[in-house]
Amino acid sequence: MSRPQDQPDSPAGKQSSANRIDAKPGSKDSAASAIWKRVGLAVFALAAAWYLCLISLAAITGNPVTLNRVQLRASSLVVAGTVDEKGVVSHILVFKGIAPEGEIVVTPFPWPPGNYILPLRKGDAGRLEVTPSELPDKRPLVYPANDKSIEQLQQILK
Repeated sequence: MSRPQDQPDSPAGKQSSANRIDAKPGSKDSAASAIWKRVGLAVFALAAAWYLCLISLAAITGNPVTLNRVQLRASSLVVAGTVDEKGVVSHILVFKGIAPEGEIVVTPFPWPPGNYILPLRKGDAGRLEVTPSELPDKRPLVYPANDKSIEQLQQILK
């Protein structure tokens, strides 16, 4: 009595399922597995390179300084200089208006000390204050004093 070959208990059926599970080196299954590993590594390397390119672009070109033209034109005095924690401005470059004699003190000055472009006006008590912007919250804006922002300022004030 012979058994048909398509039954699971037949020697041929056991052999074919064994080949599928335990792929031997050099067989078609191991070659396909190696190809898929290489494809997976290539995809991973490409994704990592793309991610690094995006991070580099964001770091190099992200958040360029944009000066508020309306705020600058509404200011009676526009200076660039180094501001300390008390709001005292030193190393002053005047771009618009006439700077008062003596030291320039900006009150209040909630920003950290640094080099800034300051659009100023006389406040209620006669003190200099940062000109409010025409943004919805009327927030006063100061700008970092670097080559690009100073060049942009000069173009606006022409």
